[in-house]
Amino acid sequence: MVVSPDGRSAYAANRFTTTVSQYARNPETGALTPLSPASVEAGYSPEGIAISPDGKDVYVANRYSNTVSEFSRNSETGKLTALSKATVAAGEGPIGMTISADGKSVYAANSSSATVSEYSRNSETGVLTALSPATIPAGANVHGMAVSPDGKSVYATNYNSSTVSEYSRNSETGKLTALSPATVAAGVNPHDLAISPDGKSVYVANSTSPGKVTLFTRNTTTGALTSTAAITAGEYTECVLVSPDGTNVYATNETTNTVSQYTRNSETGILTALTPTTIPTGADPEGIAISPDGHNIYTTNNGANTISQYARSH
Repeated sequence: MVVSPDGRSAYAANRFTTTVSQYARNPETGALTPLSPASVEAGYSPEGIAISPDGKDVYVANRYSNTVSEFSRNSETGKLTALSKATVAAGEGPIGMTISADGKSVYAANSSSATVSEYSRNSETGVLTALSPATIPAGANVHGMAVSPDGKSVYATNYNSSTVSEYSRNSETGKLTALSPATVAAGVNPHDLAISPDGKSVYVANSTSPGKVTLFTRNTTTGALTSTAAITAGEYTECVLVSPDGTNVYATNETTNTVSQYTRNSETGILTALTPTTIPTGADPEGIAISPDGHNIYTTNNGANTISQYARSH
């Protein structure tokens, strides 16, 4: 799930369907209202979703179509329209998606082929063009992806390998190059990851029982990650995010139907559980998103086909 940079729209990929739901967001209350139409067509089993920093385009990874759908976004209404070139080819089983802060590069995690697709983005048209090479190696069952705020590094969680792949990014071409070593050990079954706004900390959601959030310290010069700590979350922690002000971290726990909430030490990145440590969601929460102003958090609840919406005190 993503919220637009202007805070006026939200979008959710509906896994095991062929659609993306689109919502208007009230900037004052944070409440979401379905647009008309309530959804637009994508490929089969859309999962990963990313929105460009300028708010003009939305991209969706279609797991069983092996494609990425491309949409333009109406800045007034929030409605999505497929580009004339509605899809671009990806690897096998694309799940995760991310886009660089400069809006020039888009990446997709291909779970079945253990690769990452890399694209350049035309900022005028929104069209993606595969780089050469079109894919680079990742680990087994690669899932989540994130680009560092400075645009110098890209990371991907490898669910079956229990590792995180780490890459340097060429800021001109967008091409990725594996660091040495190419991977670092993560907790068991890393599913998703998020990077703090200062670029110093990377958090990985480990989908285990009990679930964990693993902290890595990031070398802001080389991009290399160092495992620092792990904190217990709920059962089967799926996705994680860091608040825009960098003071909090939140993670969805699929089988306990909760969100874990933490304060973040801005110097060390260490997390401390809030009280209460968790808040209830709908059934089987997976995706999580936060509004750009940091006032609202949303979870996508796979077992209930709903979105839970929360106000955040900060």
